[in-house]
Amino acid sequence: MARIVHVAKSLPVEETYQRLLSDTDSSDQYTLRNNGENAFGEKRINVKKDALRFKIVISEGTGHEYPEGTIVRIFAPYDTFEPETVVDATKAYDALIKTAKETYAEIETAAKASYGIEEHQPMHHPVSADDLPPSDRQFLTWLDIFPPAEVETIGEQRLLTAPADISEQLPDGSIILVSKHMPDHPEPLDDIADHVGIRSWQDYPEERVSETNFER
Repeated sequence: MARIVHVAKSLPVEETYQRLLSDTDSSDQYTLRNNGENAFGEKRINVKKDALRFKIVISEGTGHEYPEGTIVRIFAPYDTFEPETVVDATKAYDALIKTAKETYAEIETAAKASYGIEEHQPMHHPVSADDLPPSDRQFLTWLDIFPPAEVETIGEQRLLTAPADISEQLPDGSIILVSKHMPDHPEPLDDIADHVGIRSWQDYPEERVSETNFER
């Protein structure tokens, strides 16, 4: 599955879940399919937006697979974006990006950041809940959202002029950088990484990478 991860600090899981549930249930852009808890006791919201069916999972990060803090994950099946899929892959992609922006906006704290996960990507996370907004993002992914303080550190124009599929400033001053036209497509991120000045996860092909491998 294509994944987008929002990481937030000092924000209760239940409060975040209720806010996202209310937003999706009241919006005419989403169809709420069901909600509740999954087998792991994590809060989940299954929704449909345009051509995309996906789930939003809200939980506490453990610091291993995901950073510590409140984690909001958006899951979308990879085959949604394949050319032979029965849905319109472009519409599904657009819906996924819009959902990433909308859910990010609903997380009402400055201590947050977002990143994407592709198949075969190292499970090491590029940001830490102890460093939000991030002062030292470890690597770029197929989709990243940089909060205002991080934008100021990296440079607004540097991010907005990156040779990415999407580089857009959000209403709160954050910038979303979508480096690939479709999740898990094999395009290299080298040009974007060089432009922004942050390494690409593709520099680390191992399935699981230790944190020390990312030291600058």
